[in-house]
Amino acid sequence: MPQTRNRKAQNQRRITAPLPEALNRHLQDYAEAAKGASRAEATWLLSGVTVSAVGLGILALPQLVHAEVVYTPANQSVNENARKLQIDFNHDGIADASLSVQGYCNSGSGFRECFGSIFALGLQGNEAMTSGGFAAAAKIGKIIGHQDQFQDFPEMAKCRSDFNAFNQTSSHTSKGPWVNAKARYLGFKFKIEGETHYGWARLTTQGFPCYPSARLTGYAYETVANRPIVAGIKSSPAAGQMAPEDNGDAAALKESNYASLGILAVGAPALEIWRKEDDVR
Repeated sequence: MPQTRNRKAQNQRRITAPLPEALNRHLQDYAEAAKGASRAEATWLLSGVTVSAVGLGILALPQLVHAEVVYTPANQSVNENARKLQIDFNHDGIADASLSVQGYCNSGSGFRECFGSIFALGLQGNEAMTSGGFAAAAKIGKIIGHQDQFQDFPEMAKCRSDFNAFNQTSSHTSKGPWVNAKARYLGFKFKIEGETHYGWARLTTQGFPCYPSARLTGYAYETVANRPIVAGIKSSPAAGQMAPEDNGDAAALKESNYASLGILAVGAPALEIWRKEDDVR
């Protein structure tokens, strides 16, 4: 008999209610940014979604009003002809970071050897996010903040190619996370009036080996000092869920009780994210 009652309960029609348009956009921002995120990061993102879904009044909180992600679309390239590209995150006329391509070739009698590299440079004492000795090539959804490692002049990728005309042999080698990378995110830590801010630059690289180039397709930064930023997040409402100096993974653990509710709020796409293994470099 209990089983019969359970079946009847399951078959009952569920009552649904439309969400406010602002909240709807808010959830969509999180779902978009969570694509490609690791399990821990997806948990954190979904926790933020659930906070909004459960407490509709949260959008009016002061910390959300003042939180703002400033996104700038771009379509600029750095290559062997244009070897430097500068990024001014907050548009104050002072470049915060730059990308540079370096390369040269040695030629001899029947022999040619070429080297090429792409570097990320933090200007004015700023730094780029690193992983494994290179500038990190993060996927969308990566939380960029104080828990990450940063350097002032990390190499993104490098290559070497050589050709010997006498024996008709050639070799090509490439190394680094930015070798022919498509739509990856490079994190930055920079100062505004002495306070630390985090940002990201979306890049696509090609030409390996061994004439590397990179195309900048957009960049963003968080206006609240010490608040981390999620790679790919472009809007203020999504950024507002982050607490200053929150490292993401800790938030995921602290708010783990919200994760299952967040999955229900987002639906099928969230279930797919939840099942993914942690593959963010």
